[in-house]
Amino acid sequence: MKEKRDEQIRLGQYLSADEYQDQINRILKSSIENNKQINYDNHQRELDNLEREFENDMKEVSSYYEDKLNSFLAEAKKKEVYLFETHRQEVEDYITKLDNSLSKVIKYSKKYLDIKQKELAAAKSENFIQANYFKRQCDLMEKEEIARFTNERNKKIESKVNILKEKQNKEKKSLKQKLDREYEELQAER
Repeated sequence: MKEKRDEQIRLGQYLSADEYQDQINRILKSSIENNKQINYDNHQRELDNLEREFENDMKEVSSYYEDKLNSFLAEAKKKEVYLFETHRQEVEDYITKLDNSLSKVIKYSKKYLDIKQKELAAAKSENFIQANYFKRQCDLMEKEEIARFTNERNKKIESKVNILKEKQNKEKKSLKQKLDREYEELQAER
């Protein structure tokens, strides 16, 4: 086209050369628009590819940390269960130890022992009605003495077990704080 335009200029056909110049300008404009569209399309494809790659990378990272968190939570649960079972067993063993170590022999009160002596003395002297009266008193007092002894013994055991449980609660709290810190670190790393 440029050649035809140049020839028309040489021949002095300036109107015809102007028409060729208009065609050249239209072709150039169309070519520029096409190049712009092609560049835009290429840029858009590249941007879409980058966005897809970014999304895939983020999914991989998210999946990695999700797996890491799930693994941590499972391990934390195992630790908590293990601690719970250990504490439960410690309490059972401690109760058994205390039960075996604390005296099982009842220390009767002086009043009970005096009435028991009177019962035996009345039976020896063949005063059976009075011996029966003292025996009933002894039986009632014995029930009370056994209840008192059992209650005191159980309170001692309960008191010592409560001290152990307080220690165990501190261990649980310490483990919970440690696991919470590790979880927060994983969340921050994420």
